[in-house]
Amino acid sequence: MAEAFRMVRTKLELMEVDSGGRSVAVTSCDRGEGESVGIANPAVTMALVGKKVVLVDAALRRPSQHTFFRITSEVGVSTVAAGRSALTDSLVPVKLQADGSPGHEDHAACAAGVESQPRLYVLPSGSLPPNPGETLA
Repeated sequence: MAEAFRMVRTKLELMEVDSGGRSVAVTSCDRGEGESVGIANPAVTMALVGKKVVLVDAALRRPSQHTFFRITSEVGVSTVAAGRSALTDSLVPVKLQADGSPGHEDHAACAAGVESQPRLYVLPSGSLPPNPGETLA
């Protein structure tokens, strides 16, 4: 499965070269089709090869990125959209281990006592709004 996500990363990189595109949106018609996992894994693989990535969890009905990355979801898309928090203050840096799991992304720097810069940032959904569609609009 990891190889399949690395192939997705490579295809995204090639699309970026061809079109100059810098963002990707993933959606589905029904819940449970894997869109959250399907975007989290390419985001991690891109960050692991040095790309700066911002992963936005716009699933305001059933968010999951905060669970995947073990971060809080108190602020995020909904609070930024409502003007209750600034975008820059709501982005959560996620350090990754070599296997892609949350933790330190640079073991050599960590061992030397040097903090490495995160390459993956997650904008969680924030608090669940009563009207998700209107919030995104």
